[in-house]
This record gives sequence, structure tokens and C-alpha cells, in this order.
Amino acid sequence: MTETPAQALHEESARFGERLVGLIQLIFGIVLVQLLVLYRAVVLHPFGAKHYVATVALVVIYLTAFWSWMGWHRLMVIRPYLAIDARGRNVASEYRRFYVDLAIVMTYAYMLLQVNPLTEDPARTLIWILIGYPVIFVLFGVSTILRRHSYREPAGQRLVRNRLVASLIAVVAYAVAYGFGNWSGWHAGALNVAFLVVMVAIVRSYWHFSAERWRGHVQTLRD
Repeated sequence: MTETPAQALHEESARFGERLVGLIQLIFGIVLVQLLVLYRAVVLHPFGAKHYVATVALVVIYLTAFWSWMGWHRLMVIRPYLAIDARGRNVASEYRRFYVDLAIVMTYAYMLLQVNPLTEDPARTLIWILIGYPVIFVLFGVSTILRRHSYREPAGQRLVRNRLVASLIAVVAYAVAYGFGNWSGWHAGALNVAFLVVMVAIVRSYWHFSAERWRGHVQTLRD
């Protein structure tokens, strides 16, 4: 059976989209694995007197990065990169979505680098790690807008917006508590651990409800 031009364009778009996905997968894997090597001492002695906050920070960042990885892959199943439209033209919004998704990977890498000062002093501020989460939620929102533009989907950002607000509140609360409180020694370490737990709870709630929406969307497609 002869392949129509429309089918050829669709297959070419799918192949190019898969290359973009593969590129992000490669960068994501290299960055996370290589940065883990940087914290070899923490991995070998996770509960040492100086390492307990760094250990929690690494667990939180890698865990939230893993959730992002899984959520992104679920999304690629039903909304892959639409690199070429039916007329054979590049879809600019999808290329922008790719760059935004790549920026999310780089944000996680930046957050991992900010763990380094905590390996020597668990009382050091982790404000730059916490700020990474509002940045990631902003990037989630931008990526969602671009995807909906490409696929002509209705607007709706409540899930991202609510978690963005919650993460910003957590960052401000930490900055106030750390800046105006008389924290030192294990008290500062306990404060750091407490706000890492708060942030991971916010991110987890986002991916929980996001997964519920994804399952509902897949069920709609099946029906």
C-alpha cells in the first residue's frame, strides 16, 4: 500500500520527536549520574554528623527528579513532541516546549550543585535549593501552555498554579525563619530537614493529581 504524503509527514514528525525525547533522556541521565559521583562521601556515609542534611537534600532532589521523569514520560505517550505539522512546517511552540523541558533538567542539576555546601555544614542555608522548586513549577506551566497551544487544548493551569503558590510560600517562610531566627547547630539542620520535607510533600501532591488527570485522559481516549 502506497504511503500518503500526510502519513509520511506524520511518521517523520514522530521520528524527529523521538530524537528530541532521546536527547533529553541522555542529558537527564548523564547529569544526574555524574552529579551523584560528586557526592560519593555522602553516599558512603549518609548519616555522618555533617552529612545528614545533605543526605535528605539529595534524596528529595533525586526523588522529585524521578517523579518529573516519570510524569514527563507519561505525557510523551499521549502528547509527544509535534515537530512537524500537516503542512510540513516546523511547529515553533513544540521546539520551545523542548527547550523548556531541557531547562527543567538543568534546574535539577543546579539544585544538586547547591547541596555541596551542606556536606561541610548542615546548618548552611538551603534557600537556593528551595527556590529551584518554584522555578520548576513555572517551567511546568510554560511547557503546559506551549503543549496546549500545539495540540489546540483548552487552557487550565490550576494544578500548577496552586503548587507554585504553595512552593513560594514555603520559600518565603523558610527565608523568614532562617533569616530572623537564632538558628545554629542541629537546630538549623532540623529546620533545613523540615522544609525539605514540606517541599517534597508539595511536589508529591502535584504529581499525584497530575497522574489522576493522566489516567482520566487515557480512559477518555479509550472510550
